Amino acid sequence: MAGSVLAGQGATYSDDQLLFLRRHGYLEETYWTFSYSPIQDESGGVGGVFVAVTDTTLRVVGERRLRVLRDLGELSTVSA
Repeated sequence: MAGSVLAGQGATYSDDQLLFLRRHGYLEETYWTFSYSPIQDESGGVGGVFVAVTDTTLRVVGERRLRVLRDLGELSTVSA
C-alpha cells in the first residue's frame, strides 16, 4: 500500500482489516482501520507517506458477539 502511494497512485484506505499478530506469546486476531496518504514535498511530488491507524478489534469482536447472542435468542424462542 505504501508503495502505491509513493508511486503517485493516490491514498488508500482499509476498514476493519483482519490482521493476525503474535503478541503476548500467542497468535491474536486483531482488526485495524488504516489509511495511507501521500505527503507532498517542495516540488509537488510525493515525499513521504502519512499512515493513520485505529485498532477496531474491540468493536468488531463485540458486534460479532452480539450477533451470536441475538441468533441464540431467536433459536430459543423458536424451540420453546
